[in-house]
Amino acid sequence: MTWMIAHSRLKRGMDIVVSVLALITLAPLIACLVVIIRLDSRGPAFYGQRRIGRHGTPFTLWKFRSMYEGSSQAYHRQVALDWFRERPNGDRYKTDRDSRITRVGRYLRRTDMDELPQLVNVLMGEMSLVGPRPMTAHDRPLYEPWYFEREAVRPGITGLWQVSGRHRLSAAQMMGLDIRYLREWSPWLDLKILALTAPAVLADIGSGDPRRALRAEGAPGWRSPSNLRLLRRSAIGAAILLLLVALTATTSREPAQAATAPCSVQFGLMESSAPWDSSMTAIRSLDTAVNRHSSIVHWYAQWGDYGSGNFAAHQPTLLSTVRNYTSVGVTGSTPLITWEPWGPAPYTAANNTFPLQRIATGDFDSYIDSWATGLANYGGPVMLDFAQEMDGNWYPWGYGVNGNTPADYIAAYRHLHDRFALAGASNVLRVWNVNVWNPTGVDQRNFYPGDAYVDWMAIDVFNWGASSAGGWSSLAQGLHATGVYTHLADLSSRPIMLAEWASVEAGPQDPPAVSKAQWISDAATDLGTHFDRIKAVVWFSSSGTPFALDSSPASLSAAQAAFGGCDSGSP
Repeated sequence: MTWMIAHSRLKRGMDIVVSVLALITLAPLIACLVVIIRLDSRGPAFYGQRRIGRHGTPFTLWKFRSMYEGSSQAYHRQVALDWFRERPNGDRYKTDRDSRITRVGRYLRRTDMDELPQLVNVLMGEMSLVGPRPMTAHDRPLYEPWYFEREAVRPGITGLWQVSGRHRLSAAQMMGLDIRYLREWSPWLDLKILALTAPAVLADIGSGDPRRALRAEGAPGWRSPSNLRLLRRSAIGAAILLLLVALTATTSREPAQAATAPCSVQFGLMESSAPWDSSMTAIRSLDTAVNRHSSIVHWYAQWGDYGSGNFAAHQPTLLSTVRNYTSVGVTGSTPLITWEPWGPAPYTAANNTFPLQRIATGDFDSYIDSWATGLANYGGPVMLDFAQEMDGNWYPWGYGVNGNTPADYIAAYRHLHDRFALAGASNVLRVWNVNVWNPTGVDQRNFYPGDAYVDWMAIDVFNWGASSAGGWSSLAQGLHATGVYTHLADLSSRPIMLAEWASVEAGPQDPPAVSKAQWISDAATDLGTHFDRIKAVVWFSSSGTPFALDSSPASLSAAQAAFGGCDSGSP
């Protein structure tokens, strides 16, 4: 342990010395690039993007701007999705074949000079010279469970991925190299990677000379003598400006992190009007109060309801609303759709309009395929939660209801998976969702379809207070009482989410010392100390009910203290 601590200090010391020397040495080049970028296209020279750092803490990563100002991020998100899913067109996560990229930007991206401002991130302690590449919050729902280990160290400007194939690597290959790096880390490995970085970049440039294309396009500032004179006159001033920015950021900014819950845990909301209200006013108000963007937005769709169940009628609009949702300076969220095979009214367990057995035999394939095709065309990541809480007896698909067995549920779940695969809907992340408790005590593991069919495991858990037989119970008590968390953690390595979780306000029949605000604070602490397999939490904020996140000022304040300050990044 002493040896590792010494190595860690040596690594940080090397980061500081090298970043300071590099900023001073490269100041004239940086100043020239600042002016060239400003001359080439409208907008600032620097671009800040929220990324995920060590232990899941978000930070602002600085780059030279390589795209036109105001460019949509939709294309980048699709490229990222293709890369994670290893589609044929997804083999280059950082692409220079994009109409949004400026003329100078193509050169910067091919040479990796757009990364130079990250020396400031290194100086501030948010990054290291060498380490895993920092990802966005939007990428994290696409992680395999073993990918999260890479967040144990500071992300780097360069790394094993950079000298072992760069952007031609698949996501799994890059993640594997990142984890190999942190397990085999030593100062000598860092020095070796730094020595190999420049040859790797030059080898990549050799596959096509971006400078030739730049001159052919007549980039401003590259050939004109008057522009060169302007660069020389601006160099000293721009260099001083950059160093002042670095010094100011180092002395005045505090790294964003939540008060109690790990920032690596995604935060989402089910708010009654979202996303049906396209203005997203209510959910944005909650996000603002909590000071946390809902990176997951949850809603429900019933098969037999024309409004929510008919994909073409409303779902494309809802998906677009969520994709473009902005709060606390962040744009875009991942949809979580609970897809319920029941309806139309009455919505009772006995109204078994879509029996599991008939789903499995293909009787509703035309309906299923309409959703599969629609979501495939949408293209962005979508979490789809089919027939949740199947271990309970309150839904038509529940255990023991209408003769249902675990085998019936598994057959229906797998059939849906196969129909979506046929439609090419690889962007759909399948959620398998149990309840924390069920009246028969059936083991929820009996319903598991298998890792090949599931991307996320989920638990629904509510504190009902005195209105339930169990009385007031904390999140930890709820998850431990039935052993559901341990069962799921042992069952599979898939990440776990709380797809529905909430607490009521304390009433006169509850113990005098309890409160919803304290329940939220304790839950957030337990997420970081006892439930590290839980990677996302989606609060069930049903408006006008005791479960609403803003049911009292104290509860909302507790949520802000527990989850606020972790900017969700650009999804």
